[in-house]
Amino acid sequence: MTLQTNSTFAPLRCSDGIIALAEQAGRPDSPVHRALGEQLADGAALADAAVNRMIAQFANGWTRAAVLGAVTVARRCGASAAVPHVAVIAPANVPAAGWQAVLEPLLAGCEVVVRPSRREPQGIHNLLRALEIIDPWLASRCHIGGPTTHADADWQAWLAGAGTLTAQGSGAAMQAVQAQVAKAGWTGTLRLHGEMHSIAVIDASRWRARGAEIARLLANDALEVDGRGCMSLRTLLWLGLNASELPAAHRLLAHALQRAAKRWPPGASAASAAPQQHYALQTLETLRDLGAQLHLDKRADGWLASASAPHLLQTVWPGPGARALVAVSLADSSSLESILAPWRGQVSTVATTLRGKDQQALIDLLGNPRTCRPGQMQAPRPDQVHDGWAPLQGFYTVD
Repeated sequence: MTLQTNSTFAPLRCSDGIIALAEQAGRPDSPVHRALGEQLADGAALADAAVNRMIAQFANGWTRAAVLGAVTVARRCGASAAVPHVAVIAPANVPAAGWQAVLEPLLAGCEVVVRPSRREPQGIHNLLRALEIIDPWLASRCHIGGPTTHADADWQAWLAGAGTLTAQGSGAAMQAVQAQVAKAGWTGTLRLHGEMHSIAVIDASRWRARGAEIARLLANDALEVDGRGCMSLRTLLWLGLNASELPAAHRLLAHALQRAAKRWPPGASAASAAPQQHYALQTLETLRDLGAQLHLDKRADGWLASASAPHLLQTVWPGPGARALVAVSLADSSSLESILAPWRGQVSTVATTLRGKDQQALIDLLGNPRTCRPGQMQAPRPDQVHDGWAPLQGFYTVD
């Protein structure tokens, strides 16, 4: 493998292929769609319906406007040259997250060497095949590689010449990456995307007007990729919902989740989250038996717990892959800051119906997460912030 050295920030040559890739991915009968989804139901242990939905949401996020918007943001930030060589450690949980990890530096004009997850390498191999169909030149700028051991020499060889290392994974995995990088003596830009979570903040007036529709969209956000990854909804706040309205809101959301669970059934790996979620469910049942004002809906694959007591958020926490949701109603916004302050910098995505100043206040409170409307959590756009990183940040230099 010979890495090229041209580092001019000229992403339009790359953007054409990436735009075409996403457009073709959105067509279920296209060779690109088939290539991206090949064997993922086996390799990634996702149900077929979830694989197809994940590919569709990838296409929904990587539109022409979003791709070119990312380039525009980078230029406004002073981008003058692409980082010639970027090393990528792809995650194991959601294949589309690995596609994003590779495509962001490719869009900036970088050459990429990616280490697929050992547990789920298929998604990255599928992306390279899809790129080959669309644009062989662009595919030639992405290579499979990376250290196969923890030996310092392997990491030094992999990172030699790399200006940036971007990695996604669990908190423990990111700590391990940091330790390996330090031992290897590498001093480039380290762009880490560790364990975060996603929430929804829904104002009661819009819920009262469009509750069934919003519930359906939120249920999709929670379950359509099996509850995996940082962008699956796990916490919901109803802002301005009275305690007397909670039982009906809970029933509406529970019904939507039951329908979504049939549409997006659990994959084979869902069993790995079962012990932790069984313990959480036992805790909830104990709280209810002790008299807590708690509404609980149990499904074979997960659960919904709703309450008007904010402390529920500190008592039970749905983990990755949980297919579970904790929902809390707040009579007004007076307690919102105290509830959300501990999560500042830990929220990947917030789906919200808030607008204008209220939405901006929420963004500021959470430390600038990605925002979207309900139903769009699994469709991240390249022109949006990504875990605190601006579009293409770390993949270009500024004079």
